[in-house]
Amino acid sequence: MKTRPRYRQTRLLIALLFLRPFLAQADEPGRADTTAHWLEPWIFGAATDFQQLEQHYAVLSAPIRFRLVEVKQALRKAAASKADTGFPLLWERLHLEDALAGLETEHELKRSKLRYRKGIEIVKMLYEKILSMDHHFSGLQAHQDLLNISNPHRYPEFTEASKLLEAKINRRYGGAFAAAFQQTPIYPQLSL
Repeated sequence: MKTRPRYRQTRLLIALLFLRPFLAQADEPGRADTTAHWLEPWIFGAATDFQQLEQHYAVLSAPIRFRLVEVKQALRKAAASKADTGFPLLWERLHLEDALAGLETEHELKRSKLRYRKGIEIVKMLYEKILSMDHHFSGLQAHQDLLNISNPHRYPEFTEASKLLEAKINRRYGGAFAAAFQQTPIYPQLSL
């Protein structure tokens, strides 16, 4: 699919404008890992690379396009209808059109290569973000496991011992004292 360079630049600018609100949120203080640290530099780097590629193509194709316009204007003149002046101009026009088509094909190839490279970069960055999130969530899971291990209510032996302790306290002090012990996660040690 061949599109005009101006159209491609417009699409890139529209994409940047749509991403701008997300990048503005990244500037909030207190956020440790934001898109400003990893996505915004990539976007501006990609935009710069694409602009340089388009400028390089414009610099290379401008003289050919200019000469092609001159040749086409010369072919429209009455003197071009003669064989000795018309054929060299026609021949030059064909060569210029071939050169321009080859240059555009090369430009399309470079653009595809740059898109592929930038796509691989963003996939790599997203993969690294997923890995960091995986490490974060595995750290949270380890913390949760540690809390579960340190919680005595998770062990059946503790539950049985607390029921025996409640029964002893109920027999000795009545039901009022046992309600206070149920509110605390760890029963105080009493010498009963």
